[in-house]
Amino acid sequence: MSLKEKGGEIMIKCKICGGEFVVLKKHLKIKHDMTTSQYKKLFPDAEIYSNSYLKRKRAIAKRQKENGNLKNFKKGFSGVNE
Repeated sequence: MSLKEKGGEIMIKCKICGGEFVVLKKHLKIKHDMTTSQYKKLFPDAEIYSNSYLKRKRAIAKRQKENGNLKNFKKGFSGVNE
């Protein structure tokens, strides 16, 4: 697993170019014109989202659920690396 901490944020490394990101989804589309599904086919064990990003998203979703505000909650977001 290619993980590195940068400014308190755990970064994941793109297995194509070596760039370090919190989330690879946008990078893959812009830099490599590739979807996360295509990337996962090439690198089945690769992570798309850093654990710190997933923790933040889970905390936000939990607060929104507790407050009854699910308007901005992304349906289907399981909080696991896809």
